[in-house]
Amino acid sequence: MDPHTYARLYSPWRPAAPPPRTGVARLAAAAWTVTALTLYAGTFLVCAVATLMSMGGDPVGGVLRCYGLWLVTGAAVLAAVALLPPVRRLPAPWRRLLLGVLACPLAPMAVAVTWSVAV
Repeated sequence: MDPHTYARLYSPWRPAAPPPRTGVARLAAAAWTVTALTLYAGTFLVCAVATLMSMGGDPVGGVLRCYGLWLVTGAAVLAAVALLPPVRRLPAPWRRLLLGVLACPLAPMAVAVTWSVAV
């Protein structure tokens, strides 16, 4: 369509402004970054311990099963919280912040419990 015709019919085209980045979105990104880093470090630690245990001849299935069970349980809890109606009514940045803050202690707890099982 001709731009002049479009402007006469609908008014001149104005691109939508991008949504502003708020402090809440930055806090949510920081919370999820901390969560991801602890999850990566914990997984590395559990894999290193499992490797050393297997080199020593010890069974490692229980250690890996325990860690995996904790991670799956944590993901299920986060999914259940995310699907609650009051949480779904929150704006997206606040929802991400809430879930990020709830997810932060899950990886260290999983590593601690797995460590207590391994030792």
